[in-house]
Amino acid sequence: MHRYVYHELAAGVTWLAGALIGWTAAVVVRGSVPVGGDTVLKVIAYTAGCLAVLTLLHVSGIRWVSGIRDLRGAVPLPSDARLPRPAPFHVLLSPPYVLLFLAPVLLTYFWPDDSLIAFLLPMDWLARAAAAVWFERRTGRRVWRGYHHQEPWRLTYSPTTK
Repeated sequence: MHRYVYHELAAGVTWLAGALIGWTAAVVVRGSVPVGGDTVLKVIAYTAGCLAVLTLLHVSGIRWVSGIRDLRGAVPLPSDARLPRPAPFHVLLSPPYVLLFLAPVLLTYFWPDDSLIAFLLPMDWLARAAAAVWFERRTGRRVWRGYHHQEPWRLTYSPTTK
């Protein structure tokens, strides 16, 4: 069981780190930057804009887009449930996160000219994390994932004082 915010944040940051390392490796091995300085600024601007729009969409409550509906549908944790210690980085060594790291490394290494796609893909995870932080602060609940082993995607919540 781990916090939903940590799960989404770890996925997004892992993908971004892999994309940065793959792009850097491509630049070092090929000996030249595949894009100019103004293109890098455009990628940063597009990425920040995409993150802002996706965060607003996730917080909005729109039926097919919003992540808040999933958070509102979380069920309370039983009173005898033990919460894990706050150590979110141990999950980064699990096989799914290793694959989340290696996929953008390969994508940006072999196709550095199309690396904008690799930098835009994790924005949904980061926007979901930002929406979850907003929801947790607004409602006073911590949202957890993985309490039910048969349904690990099912969300539960606990009060923030617990």
